Amino acid sequence: MKILLQVALVFGIYWVSQGIEAILPVAFPASVIILLLLLVLLLTGIVKVDHVREKSDPSDQHHQLCGPDLAERGGVSDGVRGVHGADLRGHGLGRASDPETDGTGREAEMKELTAQPYFGVMLTVAAYWLGMKVQKKTRLAICNGMLIAVLLVIAVLLVFHIPYESYWQGGELINLFLGPATACMAVTIYSQRKLLAKHWLPVLVGCVVGVVTAMGSILVLCRLLGLDRAMTMSLLPKSVTMPIATVVAQGHGGTVAVTVAAVVVTGMLGNLCAPLLVKLFRVKDPMAVGLGIGACSHAMGTAKALELGETEGAMSGLAIGLCGILTTVLALLADFFVI
Repeated sequence: MKILLQVALVFGIYWVSQGIEAILPVAFPASVIILLLLLVLLLTGIVKVDHVREKSDPSDQHHQLCGPDLAERGGVSDGVRGVHGADLRGHGLGRASDPETDGTGREAEMKELTAQPYFGVMLTVAAYWLGMKVQKKTRLAICNGMLIAVLLVIAVLLVFHIPYESYWQGGELINLFLGPATACMAVTIYSQRKLLAKHWLPVLVGCVVGVVTAMGSILVLCRLLGLDRAMTMSLLPKSVTMPIATVVAQGHGGTVAVTVAAVVVTGMLGNLCAPLLVKLFRVKDPMAVGLGIGACSHAMGTAKALELGETEGAMSGLAIGLCGILTTVLALLADFFVI
């Protein structure tokens, strides 16, 4: 019951954020508005951190959120197969099967099965689960769980000739959680509020410099290479976390698919190169290391920062939220420089 109340609270705040987004005269995504709203509510004490963060084991949360729903959807799937199986047996009882008719029937059954919303949900969850298993097993940056999941979904759709529209019936349900998921970064910032208050100037300056450098380099390179506005706005938020990057790109006329690829590649490069660059430039301060990694390579870089040390990981997590907010604001200004 507690986890349901937490989900209801986050979605309620997100609904308010969508209302604010609708009345704003500029493109400011609801996923960032909910981050700011929840952070204000946490700082003022109106909402307690326990109201939005379950203290139980993460695997238990996953079971509570996904277990019953997926089991129910699996039962529906079994029911569909059972009905179709009985129907086919009824029509084919005592007669030799016609290969052409059987092939047509199986194709129709497959289309009907993949057109159900639960197909997209279960395929996405299964692909992500396998991707994370491979990532944990190999511990290689190139074996990113999300990248593997994307490739697996694409492979299934291509091999079985499943239309993207059929997959999106269920994928859209998962996409609904993308905006509210951004609220989790408000909890991260709130948890590091004492560290932020103590070192607010270097943290703020570091994040601003990181965001301006990342976005400025993209603007300059896209202009030199002659890329159009859509491609430029797609690459502009590449250094921030996926939920913010995709909505920023979409809100400014970018292509989300390109943004997703750019974010994944940026994170992989940050995960691979961060330790080497730290040694190369002889950066000794753990705060500077964490801020630099979080500002340029979001969550995938933060995973490496956590391996380097506790302070590095904490500062990198803090940088993800702050850089996401700054990127959203600066993207509004970038509209004036991108034709």
